[in-house]
Amino acid sequence: MKLYLCEKPSQGEDVAKFLGMSPVHKKQGYYQNGDVAVTWARGHLFKLQPPEHYTPELKKKWAFDKLPVVPEEYKYALDVKAKAQWRVIKGLLKKAKEVYIATDPDPEGECIARNILKFASYKGDVFRVLYGSTDKKTLTKAFANPLPSWETEWMYHSAQARAMADWVVGMNLTMAMTLVVQKLESSGGFKKAFPVGRVKTPAAMLVYLREQAIKNFKPVKYYEVEVDVYTQGGDQFTVSWEIPERGLVDGRLLERGYAEKAVEYIKAQKVGVIDSLTKEDKSQQPPLPFELTSLQSACEKYNISPDEALEIAQSLYDKPNSATTYPRTDTAYLTSGLAEDITETVTHLVKLDAFIRLSGKLDLKRRTKAWNDKKVKVHYGIIPTVTALNFSRLTDKQKAVYLMVAKRYLVQFMPDYVYESTNVGIKFGNVTCKATCNIPKSMGWRSIEEGEDEDGSPELPALNRGLKVGIKEARLVEKTTRKPSRYTQSSLAKAMVNISSEVEDAELKKLLSDKDGIGTVATRPAIIKDLIKSGLLMEEKRKLKPSRWFEKYMVHVPKQMKEPANSALWERGFQAIKEGQITTDKFVEFQAKFVRGAVSELHQVFSEIK
Repeated sequence: MKLYLCEKPSQGEDVAKFLGMSPVHKKQGYYQNGDVAVTWARGHLFKLQPPEHYTPELKKKWAFDKLPVVPEEYKYALDVKAKAQWRVIKGLLKKAKEVYIATDPDPEGECIARNILKFASYKGDVFRVLYGSTDKKTLTKAFANPLPSWETEWMYHSAQARAMADWVVGMNLTMAMTLVVQKLESSGGFKKAFPVGRVKTPAAMLVYLREQAIKNFKPVKYYEVEVDVYTQGGDQFTVSWEIPERGLVDGRLLERGYAEKAVEYIKAQKVGVIDSLTKEDKSQQPPLPFELTSLQSACEKYNISPDEALEIAQSLYDKPNSATTYPRTDTAYLTSGLAEDITETVTHLVKLDAFIRLSGKLDLKRRTKAWNDKKVKVHYGIIPTVTALNFSRLTDKQKAVYLMVAKRYLVQFMPDYVYESTNVGIKFGNVTCKATCNIPKSMGWRSIEEGEDEDGSPELPALNRGLKVGIKEARLVEKTTRKPSRYTQSSLAKAMVNISSEVEDAELKKLLSDKDGIGTVATRPAIIKDLIKSGLLMEEKRKLKPSRWFEKYMVHVPKQMKEPANSALWERGFQAIKEGQITTDKFVEFQAKFVRGAVSELHQVFSEIK
């Protein structure tokens, strides 16, 4: 018997229907037609046992002499709510000669299926069905070309390592930190746990550090010089002083007197000479399709939070919509194989009112930088599918998200944005002033991107090198630095993707690349929500702040846990597991070694509290 193993009931129903089954073929917990069956889990059927499984005393009372709990072998327990379905799956696996994993195409989906096979002691053949969208055409291709199981085994090992590392860090440090806080709050009978997590704590620290930067912010005045000039023909434009590097501090001129002297000097010259002039046609390709984080960020303008954006994107992916591809992706690029669906997909899209004016104006043979097989491992960018969508049946928010996704896809078949870039340099004695102007020549893809047609640079008249210009006015411009803004849920999720942009420590920054992040594309929204729910963070008018509780006690959290850069560097371990450079056991042992030291550090703090 062939058995298809899905992640959840709705997915099982969709797969069964695709394989030609109907309600007639439905049994208790599965579908079957002849020698083909489809069954499903309910998310993770098996979960890691809690600390008290290994140290029973912890069930009654947490105590430092029982910590840390580092299992020699991590044990799993069947979710009590899943017992009935587990019996069904085990019964089917006994009859199956071939199993096709058809769970979500990500490490969590892989882990759900492989744990089921492991605990059922299944010995038959295993294949993997990977599909990035749920339309009929994609499913037909995926189910006709299953992969050998070894090709996706790395996802299972990665998910295992993440789960065990998160367990050993989170469970132990939450218990240890809670004991410290409880002792500090002993007079109030404090009972609440102080949650600590391998990703959760560094994410909360990003918000804390930003809040400290806001509280400690002292506005700094800096200065620029602008000069209004005119040509003999009466044309006027403005240039800015190119301040010598020796006068700058962190890229700004802080000395007012220096700027005032520059103004006086320029005025005394009365005329200037165009010393340099370059004109160059430049082009800009369309932006890449969305991946989950960039989609969540774009959704912010519609008041859609990151977790709601994921929920909406999931609803567009799931049947009956099947309108967009798999949303839990951190890759914006597309594979060449997707090109076969371009004509059919675009034909449906240009029938929508929002895109009807593009009908017949798109170059469907054009391939932008988005089409790059080398950039795609498992998932690709979020794009529309070939499904002819009944747009009117979507909710307003579904419509907004779908149109954003569709627009990012359609611009891939539009011309580049082309503009003329002019740079002019004018000498006033020994002082140089410059101006830049970008003039659109062809809007290309920007013609359908809202708010993308404004450049903001001043228009320059026809100029020639050596031309003399008169000085109408030279003035000092005083500006003030602005304090940093608080994170929103979307901007925090974005910050978690690229930690190097948030780190100020020069030595740590050297160790990081723009690919170093914390958490996963699918878990970040949930982690942020949990930080708010647990009371570590507060949300006011969509802005995030650390709670007084977190601010009061975070000083006791082990230093390595509080440094977002450390967590980002730890994340490299999952990539190393994928590439076979390190085993799951080695990675988890590394985390356990850190935990032993951190618990000892917290025990010392605990002992010193009077």
